Amino acid sequence: MSFYKIVAAFAAVATLVQLVLVAVVGAHFLTLDGNTLRIVAFVIALVLAIGLPLALSLGAIRSLEGRGRQPRRGALAAGIFALVNGLGATGLLWSLESPVASLWSGTTRLVTFEAAAPEATGGDEVAPKPETAPPKGSDAVEGARKAVRAVLSGDDPKELPAALSDESAAALGTLWMGFLVENMGPDLATTAGPELWASVHQGLPDQPGLWGDPAALEEILVPRGRAFLGDVLELADAATDGHGTGPMSWPVLPEAVVAQTLAHGADTAWKAEYTEVAMNRVQAKVSDAAWDVRYEDHGWRVHLGDYGDLATRRIAPRTMMIALRP
Repeated sequence: MSFYKIVAAFAAVATLVQLVLVAVVGAHFLTLDGNTLRIVAFVIALVLAIGLPLALSLGAIRSLEGRGRQPRRGALAAGIFALVNGLGATGLLWSLESPVASLWSGTTRLVTFEAAAPEATGGDEVAPKPETAPPKGSDAVEGARKAVRAVLSGDDPKELPAALSDESAAALGTLWMGFLVENMGPDLATTAGPELWASVHQGLPDQPGLWGDPAALEEILVPRGRAFLGDVLELADAATDGHGTGPMSWPVLPEAVVAQTLAHGADTAWKAEYTEVAMNRVQAKVSDAAWDVRYEDHGWRVHLGDYGDLATRRIAPRTMMIALRP
């Protein structure tokens, strides 16, 4: 086998590998979903794996021919494709903090399709519950609707944090910590237990009056907002003797939204108005409140407001207590 054929074979393999790697890694990091994610990831892969080395090859050939030389175009192009894509694939894998996890995540997002609803097999038709079978729409609207429902319910310690943006979750957790510490004092740490107490205070300074200055905690809490809120909700549950809490999101929701949720329950989320304003943004209008629902960290999250606005709200203690123990 000639040297040219070896280089050409390596170039073909390197290009194929680079195509797959870029598409998969792009799918892991892109804040898109559905077919839009697949199209964008594939276009990026084409540009980097084929477009870039092709442009470099044409540039090199024209440069050499302009100097009066006659290079073997095929051999030169194969060499550049092999070099660029070989180094590119190696560098891409090297730059990933967790290559296996990133590749698995990207692959899952590329190949996962929504399962079709099973066909009826006869018998009486049963109307689906809105919690399990919301009206069909785009992937973005479906994700936004489920996130809004979790926020309106507000009583699930796992679903509520997952439905919020990190910034909103951090603010809501800070608001609740200020209330719990002020009203329950030292007993709160004892009730929560040392591990949960330490998890809530991860990275925070050990000082009195910590929760009295929410602005000072923003840079620490926002990056891990959802995890932080999850710990706070566990702590609140422990404070209520483990019997579960009420709707923990309601103190920051507009009164009209709370009233509508009380009247219509989960139907409030299904009947809200949803508008796709960008590939990774949906506007949800519930009563008179308009929320930005973002595709953040591979999931649709409701942004109730900025940290500074939510965390510094002055809410009546009675309102907080009713939400904690309805």
